[in-house]
Amino acid sequence: PVDGVAPLTSPRILFLTSSAFNNVTGGGITFTNLFKGWPVDALATVHSDPVPVARDVCEQYFRLSPREIHRWGWLRYISMGAPLEVSSVAGGGGAQQTVFRRTLIKLKTWLFGDGIPQEACLSDALEAWVSSFQPTLLYTILGSNEMMQLAEKLRARFSLPLVVHIMDDWPSVIYRGGIFSFLQRWKKDRLIQSTMNVAAARFAICQDMAEAYEVRYKKPFQWFQNAIDVAAVQRFVKNPLMVGSPIR
Repeated sequence: PVDGVAPLTSPRILFLTSSAFNNVTGGGITFTNLFKGWPVDALATVHSDPVPVARDVCEQYFRLSPREIHRWGWLRYISMGAPLEVSSVAGGGGAQQTVFRRTLIKLKTWLFGDGIPQEACLSDALEAWVSSFQPTLLYTILGSNEMMQLAEKLRARFSLPLVVHIMDDWPSVIYRGGIFSFLQRWKKDRLIQSTMNVAAARFAICQDMAEAYEVRYKKPFQWFQNAIDVAAVQRFVKNPLMVGSPIR
């Protein structure tokens, strides 16, 4: 304290995301710019990003596994992003497994379309990791139904204020195709509205999006997309006398 005034302290942010800090993807770069300069001991990330993470902004990571995000029954044999390569297993076993997986994926697509039913669980390992970090705020970009479920489980378990940042209008396009995809869409609509209702703050990526979301979800939104180091690009700024007027 200085003159009886307590010093400002940064919230201990627990970040839940499918796209973590990196210097490769649009989301990873945005998060890096947004949180650059945040105390590294006050930032921890729970993620499912297949891209290798960067540790210049955040050093504490928890990689989600089937313990936290799992599928039921035969769906657990489907790897959504993995290539269907024929294995070199003797006796053609690899080829048989590939045909089997392809058949399951076709069946999944026919039943559920572009999504896949999954459930979120607050595992003992994740709960212990979060407890050790002792967060004071939960920040998330949401995403799939299971990520929204996990956000709510974390918010409720640790009594955290929730900040939601929507990067794209994914709620309008996910869970399409398949004869049962309407069930996933129904679940998605319920989850995102309930999340918006309990959130302490909500961000979109621009003013137009914020205004549209205020109409859609009946809650106020602020907006922020990315940050730029003005000094680093100042030498590229054109001379106003050399370009059209007005400058756009």
